[in-house]
Order: sequence, then C-alpha cells, then structure tokens
Amino acid sequence: MNGFMLAGLYCLISAGVTLIFGVMHIVNFAQGAFLMLGAYMLYYMLTLFGFDFYTSFVLAVLIVGVLAILTERYLYHRFWLSGAVLPCLVVSIGLTQVMQNGALLVFGINEKSVDSVFSGVIDIFGMRFSFERFMIIVFAYLIIVALMVFLKTSKRGQAMRAVAQDYDAARLLGINTKRIAMLGMFIGVGLSAVAGAIIAPVFSVNAYMGEFWMLKAFLVIVIGG
Repeated sequence: MNGFMLAGLYCLISAGVTLIFGVMHIVNFAQGAFLMLGAYMLYYMLTLFGFDFYTSFVLAVLIVGVLAILTERYLYHRFWLSGAVLPCLVVSIGLTQVMQNGALLVFGINEKSVDSVFSGVIDIFGMRFSFERFMIIVFAYLIIVALMVFLKTSKRGQAMRAVAQDYDAARLLGINTKRIAMLGMFIGVGLSAVAGAIIAPVFSVNAYMGEFWMLKAFLVIVIGG
C-alpha cells in the first residue's frame, strides 16, 4: 500500500515534467523546488492565514501555478522558442538553487509539520492502513486519470498534444502555441504543487524535500517512458 502511495506521487511529478518537456522540449529541473514551494504554501495558508485544508490546498496550487506561468514567460520563453535547450537547463538549475536558498532565508531552516487532515486507520483484507495515506492514493490516481482524459478529449488537451507532436504544424493550424506553453507550464508545475501539498501532512516540509522526489521522478520517466 505504501508502494501504491509513492507510485502515485512519483507519477504526478513525472507527468508534470513530461508534459512540460512535450510542449516546450525543455527539462524543468526546478520541478522539485516547485513541489517544495507547494508544501510551504499549504503550511502557511493553514497556520498563518487560518484557512481550512481544502481552501489552503487550492490556493497553494494556484499560487505555485501562477509563479510557473511567470517563470515560463520571463525565464524560459525566449529560449524554448528558439530551440535553445542548454540555456533552459542552466536556468532551471539556477532557479532551483535560488528557490531552495530563498526558502531557507524566508521560511527558516527548521522543518515544518502539517497537521493530519484524515485521521484513523482502515481495514483492508485484515491489514490496518493509515486512512490519510489511503486518501493520497485515491487522490493521486484520480488526478492522473483526469489528466489523461483532459489530454485526450478536451480541445486544449488535444492542442497540447498537437504542439508536442509538431510545433510548426500546430502553428499553421491556428493553435496559439504561446498560450499552450503557458497552460502546459501551469499544469505541469501544478501537478508537482499538488504532490507537495498532499504529502505535507505525511512527511516533513523543508527546503530540500523536492530533490528526493525529483530523482525518483526522472527514474520513472526514463524507465516508464
């Protein structure tokens, strides 16, 4: 059951990295830093502003998503349009360092803990398992299914697939590739923010928490395709 939970989280992050790579053909190494930021945003929405978990969760993902759009617009945009992969790689690594060290300065060096939302345990075929971890499994896989349905059935999702398959042909067909890139960045980074927010009550929140998840996510991409 823990394996199913971790697999769902790895797939959320991996799907985000793959989506950004497919649309813009860049590897966003800062994905782990955005995951960390999503966890911190959830923590401060709960403790500093006093919102409930669900409101804090939505706000945390939206804030990180908006930051992702700004990152695409002002850091990645001119590089990926010209097909310059190496500068995007350097920018993403530099952005990771800035976000991690910025988190240490702003949020402090001490690890944060988020109170559990779902308490208790459930009985599965005689096995007692944390209800909170069970809900992470359900939530993670539902989001993955929703992403697949979005990419296959919606016009925006089909446009994203078209841009990933052939950028020039997509432009000739009238697809606004700039907007699709912003949407891809928003969803891709948003998936990592979702992962960071839902693991915050289970694992501790710190500035370097994203590195572990990013390493496993890249392994998932390489092995799983």
